[in-house]
Amino acid sequence: TRVRNDRESAAVVGAMPACDALGVLEARAETLVTQHESASDKAQHALASESKILLKDLLREVQKLENDGLLDHPNASHSERARGLYLRGRLLEAVGGVGDVVVAGEAGEDTASPGGHLKKSHSDDELKTHNLDGAEQLLKKAAKLDPSLDGAWLTLAQLLWKKGDLEGAKNCYDAVLHKKPTNVAVHKKTLCQLSMLSRTLAKSNAKPGTEAQKRFVADSVLFAKAAVKLDLNDGYSWYQVGTAYMSAFFAQGATDKSKLLQALKAYDCAEKGGPLGTLVAINGDGNGNGTNKGTGDTHGFGDQGDTSATGGTKNVHNSALTNRNGDHGIHKSGSPGGGIGDHPDLHFNRAVVSRYVEHFGEALCGFAKAQALDKNLPTQTEVDAVLAALGKLHDACAGVGASFKQKKLVGIKSALREDTGETTENADGRTKTDGKTKNVPVVLTHENRQFSCVELLSLTEGVNQNVALRCRAVIDATAGASGTTGGGENNTEGALNLHYVVVDKNGGLCAVSVYGLEDGALRLSATLTLLEPDLRNVDVTYRGKRYEFKLIRVDSPRQILVAGKAPVGRIARPRLATALM
Repeated sequence: TRVRNDRESAAVVGAMPACDALGVLEARAETLVTQHESASDKAQHALASESKILLKDLLREVQKLENDGLLDHPNASHSERARGLYLRGRLLEAVGGVGDVVVAGEAGEDTASPGGHLKKSHSDDELKTHNLDGAEQLLKKAAKLDPSLDGAWLTLAQLLWKKGDLEGAKNCYDAVLHKKPTNVAVHKKTLCQLSMLSRTLAKSNAKPGTEAQKRFVADSVLFAKAAVKLDLNDGYSWYQVGTAYMSAFFAQGATDKSKLLQALKAYDCAEKGGPLGTLVAINGDGNGNGTNKGTGDTHGFGDQGDTSATGGTKNVHNSALTNRNGDHGIHKSGSPGGGIGDHPDLHFNRAVVSRYVEHFGEALCGFAKAQALDKNLPTQTEVDAVLAALGKLHDACAGVGASFKQKKLVGIKSALREDTGETTENADGRTKTDGKTKNVPVVLTHENRQFSCVELLSLTEGVNQNVALRCRAVIDATAGASGTTGGGENNTEGALNLHYVVVDKNGGLCAVSVYGLEDGALRLSATLTLLEPDLRNVDVTYRGKRYEFKLIRVDSPRQILVAGKAPVGRIARPRLATALM
């Protein structure tokens, strides 16, 4: 049926004037390319495969009409010639390496066989390279003939990105962006692509923690926000804002929780197709700094971005975006507006963010949604990591295990009282004087600030201002750690955050999640002082099992003292994921 329809279509197009035929073919190409990219984004594999086949058929039809002289005429303008070149180049870029669809050799070019067709003995990789090289030449000629042809620039940028020429891709996007925007959809798409490309440049072309990397990530945030300004109801643009903020969190050492909260707000807008009550601030560079820069002037900002990302078997998330479509993430063709709740990558990345703000229930729910939409995503690895952490922390905070034998805890509590100047052996942590018991207030001075030292039971949910908790780590519950020994750096190397279970002077147990420190920075034998502890009560039920414990989040090394001193020498390095972006 498809062959018969193609023949009928070719006959109809062949009977048209060249200019009219070109317009019909352009419309068909636009529909099929958009359909293919949208299906790929949504992991609708059957539809994506079918549209890919139709694109190949269309390319063969275009090549045949061209060979028959039906797509060109002697009086064609530069614009019409450019459109014809762009059509062929776009289709070649879309179909990639197809054994019987290869670009014909231009006059004077060396070809593998007469007519420019590669011999059948060539591999698929060689065919793909041949087709992409041919597409590149066609697109460059189209852009040169008609510099106002935005589609040629954007497709060429996408092709160069695939080939690893990131700077060349950026130059093509800049060529579109620096022109006066006449098409909001094209301008919006260009800004989104530049946001993604900036994150890729931050990973590929800059060393971790350098000013160059920070500028790339800051650019990513600003490009995404500029796209949102063009259309507040475009879910894909909001998705880029969320992903840029997520990347900024990981790349800056994973110590600024506000980046994750901004990412969650943006992802919610992406799902619904617009702001949900509280609009994420879109005037800034991703570092809390306001800016009035225009959409074309996005260089030289202060701070720094994945497509995401998981770090493989170690479950390290150092960037932002899951990516099954090369380097480009979802919706390469740009979004027409509205929510993108049917995109699995959105749910996966939001679940990753939820995991690192310790919203474990929402993380598990998000991974389940992503898995339902795309079974090829590594959701089970993520779920296993979350459940492993929950299980360890739940059991340890309940006092389960050899580490919590009463004899051992008595020694730890006694050592903690000695550290605070107390000599009592009373279980309630109070001092005896002349046979009478009295409370001993303890005040800690650190960096010209005073903190009242309290026990775990005195903490309230949220940030406890001007308060300090002295405790000792009983076990290292970081992923990969073994038992009570801390596991060693080899077992937990690459972990984004560290998990411990601590005990206070009264024997109260609590989980602690530490960001911004490398494994080994906290010794189990040392007294820890948590400054202004951020406490939350974790209560998650998953598949009939309940996980319940108190958790203190430590976002920065400045919020923790080890044996009375700031931890040194083991500050976490900023890093971006190497597998997904």
